[in-house]
Amino acid sequence: QLFSKTDKRNLYFARIHFCRPKVKEGVPLDKDVAKFVGDQIREIIESPLVVYMPDMPRISIFEACTAVIFEKFVDTFHEGPSGDKFRKAFAPLLHIIKTNRNPFHHLYDWYEIVLASFNTSNKVCFGIDHDTEFREYPSPGVYNVIHLVIHYPVTKRIQINNKSRPIYKLGWPHFINKMSFMEVDTSIIKHLYNGNKSKLSVYIQNHAFKRFYERTSPLKRAFVNLNMMQSCFYKNVEVYKNNILIPFFYFGIKLGYFLSDIIDERIVIRTFLFITHHNTPEGALLEQVSGLNKNDITYWKIDKIETFLSSNIKEDSLMNELFEKAGLQKLFNLNNLEPQLQNFQNYNWDGIEDYILKGNQEIQEEWEELADY
Repeated sequence: QLFSKTDKRNLYFARIHFCRPKVKEGVPLDKDVAKFVGDQIREIIESPLVVYMPDMPRISIFEACTAVIFEKFVDTFHEGPSGDKFRKAFAPLLHIIKTNRNPFHHLYDWYEIVLASFNTSNKVCFGIDHDTEFREYPSPGVYNVIHLVIHYPVTKRIQINNKSRPIYKLGWPHFINKMSFMEVDTSIIKHLYNGNKSKLSVYIQNHAFKRFYERTSPLKRAFVNLNMMQSCFYKNVEVYKNNILIPFFYFGIKLGYFLSDIIDERIVIRTFLFITHHNTPEGALLEQVSGLNKNDITYWKIDKIETFLSSNIKEDSLMNELFEKAGLQKLFNLNNLEPQLQNFQNYNWDGIEDYILKGNQEIQEEWEELADY
């Protein structure tokens, strides 16, 4: 009874339509890419991802956007006293809408996630050109329109070990049809850089991508790509042994570093090191506290992610204690993040503990023998 015929007509015309992505005219992009992106976005829009009320089931982005459209209807068509009846009747809903984050911003965040998950800097990237427009045909309403575009990799050639090699500017597309590229403030690396630039662009070699995917296997490639983007834009660069290290976090767990050098006024990522590698701060500390050397770490396979997907580490074990001292204890949380990957044989943590204890015992015996002379 609150809604007049005009109100119902206005609400009908304010309906929101999420269009499937289309390849922008003249863009050389396969239509299968548009279908793939459309399927990803449709799942995002329809899945219960938005926490709208505490202790209540999540709702979909589509449902949350519909609520915002209703709020706009009240504000637009019923300003002042004429809208009091609506504001009173729907006070709880309107309060929730105003106090929650705009669901369209959630949607844009998910666009960014899709773009980061399925693009890499060394290949042609697809991007999103997004717009919202009112249409009367084929059905009146507000249309969320997506056209897919492409971004070509920014490529340079540099001399490495007297060979000309391609490098690619490290960056990712955004839903507003542009690329963002990683830069590093030179004040962080001032004792390694003597130039005049305040920021240096970051480039990456194909070899580094290859090693990165090898050393993060069997984690899902899309999640690895997404976390690479998020890690790089933290710009939490470290310098260790005169190398520039860019940390890589996988959903909050540090898994390693992109090892980089300054070449021709650019930071060039040469390879990816798993975090237990002896050329990382944590790897060096692990060798120090455990007595293990580079060959031991390789032999016992504690330089591979599969090892930490095993769930049989004991909290009161020696290895848990040593990894905590080396700042590596969070690696054991991987099995909670990726339970579907726990199809590997349980790791022999007791075996490596015996090896460490035996080595320490032999060292102690040698010192005791020397003390007798």
